[in-house]
Amino acid sequence: MGKYVWDMIHNRPLKIKNGLVHDEVVGAEFPYDEMKHLEDFIPIMESSYDLFMTNLVLYHATENPACIMDINEELRKYGL
Repeated sequence: MGKYVWDMIHNRPLKIKNGLVHDEVVGAEFPYDEMKHLEDFIPIMESSYDLFMTNLVLYHATENPACIMDINEELRKYGL
């Protein structure tokens, strides 16, 4: 099971599992350093991660602005 975060620097959801950060948006992974990433990552729930990823994929496929509105609405739950 992974941990889910919102990357405040690159404005996208990330999954942390087995000491690695998985960035599915760009297809990359890098080592997780809790002290280094403490201010950059905001913890989110798995359901929020799923919503973010679904809407990002849909937005890039359709350019429907409603997808971005859904993302922004979900981010407001975290005070962002």
